[in-house]
Amino acid sequence: HLRFEVLCRGLDLRGKRVLDIGCGLGDFIPWAEGKFGSDFDYLGIDFSRGLIATARQRFGGPRRRFLEGTIAPGISIGEFDISVLSGTLTFKTSDNFSTMRTILAVAWERSREAVCSNFMTNYADSELEKNFHYSPEQVFGFAKTLSRFVVLHHDYDLWEFTIQVLREPTLRRSIEQ
Repeated sequence: HLRFEVLCRGLDLRGKRVLDIGCGLGDFIPWAEGKFGSDFDYLGIDFSRGLIATARQRFGGPRRRFLEGTIAPGISIGEFDISVLSGTLTFKTSDNFSTMRTILAVAWERSREAVCSNFMTNYADSELEKNFHYSPEQVFGFAKTLSRFVVLHHDYDLWEFTIQVLREPTLRRSIEQ
């Protein structure tokens, strides 16, 4: 669960509305409940009917909802405090950068506090043909078009990096400096 730890580094989900884009089987839920308790609302969204059905069966409830679909512009799913994407943008598409920009921008529009996403890094020792490996510099550059406050974590023992796009800075200068 190192991915989830880094994804939510410095964040607190208690009392928040969380959107999990590309939620798969909903594995974020038990990790988040173990770390923050159960006081958060969760919507997992994925385009796989089978994954959503299994996630609903495993974790569904009044504060744990799942939706089959996408977060394309114009889809009405409400606003959230924090949006997370874990492994969502891993596989190659016809235009990974365009897909990444669209999904992060739509998530940003729906998030009051943060959008956090991990990506396979192009600094990996090897790459699988099915996966797309992003340039951390290019993803950071795009994230800076969304907010002044962007954190790039490339300091953990996986061949990936995490971007946190924030509405407010996580660190503030002391008035007495």
